Amino acid sequence: MRAARSAGRAPSGIPVAYDYADQPRERPVIRSAPATARIVAFAGALAAATFMSHAPALASEYPTRAVTLTVGFGPGGPSDISARFLQRYFKEVTGQDLIIQNLPGGGGARSWSQMNQAAPDGYELTLVSLPHVVLQPVAASGVGYTFEDINSVLIYTSVPQVLAVPANSPIQTLEEFVAAAQAAPGAVTVGGTGVGGSNHSAWHLFNEAAGINTAYIPFADTATNNAALQGGHIAAAWTWTTQFAKGGGDGMRMLAVAAQERLDLFPDLPTVMELGIDMYDEAWWAIGVPEAMPEDVRRTVSAVFLEVMQEPGIAQDMIEAGYVPFVVEFDEVARVKGEIRDKYLPVAQALVE
Repeated sequence: MRAARSAGRAPSGIPVAYDYADQPRERPVIRSAPATARIVAFAGALAAATFMSHAPALASEYPTRAVTLTVGFGPGGPSDISARFLQRYFKEVTGQDLIIQNLPGGGGARSWSQMNQAAPDGYELTLVSLPHVVLQPVAASGVGYTFEDINSVLIYTSVPQVLAVPANSPIQTLEEFVAAAQAAPGAVTVGGTGVGGSNHSAWHLFNEAAGINTAYIPFADTATNNAALQGGHIAAAWTWTTQFAKGGGDGMRMLAVAAQERLDLFPDLPTVMELGIDMYDEAWWAIGVPEAMPEDVRRTVSAVFLEVMQEPGIAQDMIEAGYVPFVVEFDEVARVKGEIRDKYLPVAQALVE
């Protein structure tokens, strides 16, 4: 159940972070911050951070009943798994259930096109994936929403992307993959989830940085993307570290991770950049709310989920599952979303050229 927390207490291993630069390789970076907060960027393994919450005192009456969090993808993918961690610790913090409602369709578009129809009382929330909601409205037609329609109150984790091949592939290294693509321009197939999603952007950014031309094959979700790779129906795929955590990833083999530095979870996995390819990419997850939600309710919802992310154990649980947990608080979310938009909007436009 919820316990009182003193202002300025550091989260349980979760940096309060908002640093997102176009070439974010200089982490950790301690930047000038408002007097009410020190904000420290994430640097590989989770580091301690101090902060003072921008949120008002939690309304003791929220939540008084179960809260629904809609996830626009099916079970087992990185969006769903991250929501399950919130679900577990939400119950411990509030004593109320967080009900995960999977609503797959359109590569997430089904949920995001409906999120502003939710009741604005804090009991109907939607999981938001960035930069997915920047890319998709531009790169895919008829999704039913725009980036400006998406409102978020807290960013709580990120996941690096990995380039993987079937376990029995003759390709053993990233260098060999690039050589194969150079030898047969446009012939090497690379899978990913959806059109205009995070995997699609990783495919584009890697092609550009490596100077290769491969064929992107979109799949409905992470599970079908991985299944195609495991079955050898595609030569490679952009997927997520979460799929290889805790002994997962049967039938697949990672070549490199698109992270700034090697991950503690996979210390032998090289980064794309250390192999000489100037490319870094990840995805972020946020708590989304309907546009009609008043600011005081938004702040209260944000504060509750911030408290969830402060719970002892959640950071380590998420790291072991392949995530990079950190927090972007309410007053910084809009600015960080704007920076992500500025970076990925040109990518989205390139995907439709």
